[in-house]
Amino acid sequence: MSVSVTWEPPVYLSGVGNRLTCLEAQFDLYGALNLLIQPDTMYLAKFIPCYTGWAMDNGCFAETKEKPFDGAAFLRKLDFALNQPEGADCLFAVAPDVFHKKTMKGDPVATLKRSRPFFKPIRDLGAPAAFVAQDGMEMMIDRIPWDDFDCLFLGGSTAFKLGYPTRIIHGAPGYTISKEGAVDRRTREYARMIHLARIKGKTLHVGRVNSYARFIWCWALGADTCDGNFFRFGGRRTSSAPKSGSWRRGEHGRSISKARRRRSAWGAFKERRSSFSATRH
Repeated sequence: MSVSVTWEPPVYLSGVGNRLTCLEAQFDLYGALNLLIQPDTMYLAKFIPCYTGWAMDNGCFAETKEKPFDGAAFLRKLDFALNQPEGADCLFAVAPDVFHKKTMKGDPVATLKRSRPFFKPIRDLGAPAAFVAQDGMEMMIDRIPWDDFDCLFLGGSTAFKLGYPTRIIHGAPGYTISKEGAVDRRTREYARMIHLARIKGKTLHVGRVNSYARFIWCWALGADTCDGNFFRFGGRRTSSAPKSGSWRRGEHGRSISKARRRRSAWGAFKERRSSFSATRH
């Protein structure tokens, strides 16, 4: 299966960082690859200079009663990441949101209340602020504080996330047609929310993208970036980085061995080094 569209595919942000992924990102072996960090993975901040871009999530998905979200610590860690030497561009930092794990749905009203106080502090540190659109936000468009943030982050449940009636993937989940053949109001409002984000100059990010079908859906939607934990599940001998590169070419792709990835990465490094040495002489 392949897909052909006239705009660039979204940049994939991964929460996995090591020397190998740094080489792959630096030499663009598998297409644009950027880094996603969060408060609990600040050890990845040292890899920021390896990438062309990075973003910081708020980590609210992992919060518990015993370990609630700490806003002050989040801002301190964001400031630390922004001040990495020779750091890459920060694409956005995500203001805190509310997501209920039991129902696997986001709370739009609670998210609005929780995120508002963080937009200005995030911007004051020098990062674009991202607002998480949760289940039901499409029916509350007039309450979205468009001027206060820079990136619309599509979060929430899978049903909410896949609610846009793209013309490229016919019959995609969420493409709801009534008996009269008209798109239902909720889907229409979802599309209007995406359109408003675009005309207001906001970037568009989609969370939890861990399959080819969902990546292509993001591409059809016109998303600028997307993220997922897909790279964590390549096993000991294989990795998913090459597969994400195939996604960006509109191909399903498959994982390849880590040994082969290392040969590709170091081969690119040696070729670049030889080329540099030749220019010096």
